[in-house]
Amino acid sequence: MSIKLLDIILAGLFLAFGLYVIGSAFAFGITSENGPGSGTFPLIAGLMMSVFAAASLYRTIRKSGLADTMDIGEVGRVAAILALLGVYILVFEPAGAFLPLPFLIVGISLAVHWRTDPLWLLQIAMLGIGFTVISYFIFAVFLRVLLPIGPLGF
Repeated sequence: MSIKLLDIILAGLFLAFGLYVIGSAFAFGITSENGPGSGTFPLIAGLMMSVFAAASLYRTIRKSGLADTMDIGEVGRVAAILALLGVYILVFEPAGAFLPLPFLIVGISLAVHWRTDPLWLLQIAMLGIGFTVISYFIFAVFLRVLLPIGPLGF
């Protein structure tokens, strides 16, 4: 399968899923008496997914300079990222929204570019922890989005 065809198919699927998430967000309610409603986060996520998918679809259709095929390493990286996302989705409810997030970030970083030097691993771990802390304050504290609470209380 050519990369261009695969890009078109996946961008179309992500665009459709993003639009579905946007529609579902309105069913949850965007606002409430106390501020943002339970549909606020899905609305933002759906909008971002739809915009990026539409941009990717447009770029893929307009440009012809993409490689013709994927090698096994690229397929393996994509499969590893999808597997990591699947594991994150499975542990999202029992482990909480934020506890597995740094592991997801480190795992995806290693899947994209495998490196084992300690300084790089420390930087990626700090990035994952920092992103998780910022996400916690944005969604749990500021927006007060009801998310699953893990065994550590967050």
